[in-house]
Amino acid sequence: MLLVFGRPSIQKLRSSVQELFTNVSPLLPLIDWKLCLLCAVWYTVSVVSSNSTKSILRNFDYPVTLTELQFIINAAYCFLTVAFVKKYDAMFASHRHHLNPNSLYAGKESTSLLDKFPKGTFPVELNRYGYTLTDFLTPTLFVLKTTLPMGMFQFVGHIASHKATSVIPVSLVHTIKALSPLTTVLIYRFMFKQKFGSKTYLTLLPLMVGVMLSCVKNNKITADSEFFYTGCVFAFVSMLIFVSQNIFAKKILTFETKDLKNDYFTHSLNYKVVKSESATSTPMLPIAMTPKHISPPVTPLLGNSSQSLNKLVINSEKKLDKMSVLFHCSFVGFVLTLPLYLLSEFSSDSGFSLAKIDRYVAGLILVNGLSHFMQSVVAFQILGMVSPINYSIANILKRIIIISCSILVEGTKLSAVQWTGLALTFIGLYCYDKWGVQRKQ
Repeated sequence: MLLVFGRPSIQKLRSSVQELFTNVSPLLPLIDWKLCLLCAVWYTVSVVSSNSTKSILRNFDYPVTLTELQFIINAAYCFLTVAFVKKYDAMFASHRHHLNPNSLYAGKESTSLLDKFPKGTFPVELNRYGYTLTDFLTPTLFVLKTTLPMGMFQFVGHIASHKATSVIPVSLVHTIKALSPLTTVLIYRFMFKQKFGSKTYLTLLPLMVGVMLSCVKNNKITADSEFFYTGCVFAFVSMLIFVSQNIFAKKILTFETKDLKNDYFTHSLNYKVVKSESATSTPMLPIAMTPKHISPPVTPLLGNSSQSLNKLVINSEKKLDKMSVLFHCSFVGFVLTLPLYLLSEFSSDSGFSLAKIDRYVAGLILVNGLSHFMQSVVAFQILGMVSPINYSIANILKRIIIISCSILVEGTKLSAVQWTGLALTFIGLYCYDKWGVQRKQ
C-alpha cells in the first residue's frame, strides 16, 4: 500500500504530470490573468448593456429619448472619472510632498493614478499646474474638428441600433453587426486597395458563419413578421455607421511616434481604433501590424514640479485622448439628437416621454449608462495591453458571448445548430489567431 500510495508513487505521478505539461504547454497560449479578468469584466458589462437596452425599450418605447439619456449619462461619467483621477493625484502628490520620513510610504516611489491607464486615455495635461476641469469641458477648435464627425456617427449609429433593438431580438441585431469585420476588410480591399492574404479571408469565413449559426433561433423569425425587415435594415445601417466610425477614428485616437528614417506612410495602417467598444460598436480591422513605436515617457506633474509639458511627445502627431473624445462625442451626439428629440416630443399624442419613466426604468437606464461607460474604460485598458489584432479577436469573442447570453435571457434553448455555430466560432477564432493574421516579421 505504501508503495502504491506512498512517496515513490507520488513522485512518479508528479513527474508524469510535469512531463505531460511540458509536452502540452507549447500548444497552449500564455495566460495573462490580469487580461483575463479585464476581458471577463468587459464581457459582463457588455452583456448587461445589451440586454438592459432591450429591457428598457420593452418597457419604455422611446428610442430617441433613450439615446439622449445615454449621451448625458456617458458624458457625466466621463467628467466624474476625470475629476476623480485629477483630485486623487493632487491629494496623493500633496501627501508625498509633505511625507513624514517615518511614514509607511517614505521609502516608496511616487506614483500617479494616471500612470495606471494606457497612454492616451486621459488628457496629458491633466496633472499639470493650471489645468482645471473647465479646460476639459471647454472644447477647442481642434477638439470640435475631430469630435464633430465622431458625434455624427454616434448620433446616427445609436438611433439606428436602438430602433433595431426595439423591434428585433438582440441576438439578431448582433448577428448582423458580426458582419462588420468582413465588411471592413472588403472596404479596405476594394476602396483603399489594401491587400490581405488568402488565409485572412478563409479564417474570417468560419468566424462569420459561426456567429450567424449561433443565433439561429428555434422559433425562427419569418419574413412576414411585423417590422422584421425594418429592424434588419436599421441593424445593417448601424453596422455600416460604426465601421465608418472606426475607419475615421484611426486618425484621431492613435498615439504613435513617427520614425523619421523610414517611409512612415507605408506603415500608416497601424490601426489602434477605439471609440468606446460598446454594444453598438464594431471589431477592428485584422491587418498587418507595424513594429511598435514607443513614445518617450512623460513624467506626470503632481503639483510639486515646475516642468513644462508643452512638448508632450517628440515627433508625434497631435492626437486627442480617449476620455476627451468620449466626452465631447457624447456632447455632440446629444446636441445633434436634440432637434429630433424635441420634434418627437411635440409631435407625439401620448404625452411627455420623460414623465413615463418609473423607478424600474430609471434604474435600468442608470445601470445601462454605467455598463456602457465601463465598456469604454475597460476597452481602453485592454487595447493598451494587447495588439489591435488580439483586441479584435477578443471583441469578436465578446459578441459571441453577447449573442449566447441574449438567447438564454430570451428563454430559448440552444439547438444543435446553435451549438455547432458556437463551436465553429471558437474554432475559427483559434484558426484566425494562428494562421489568418498577417504579422510583421
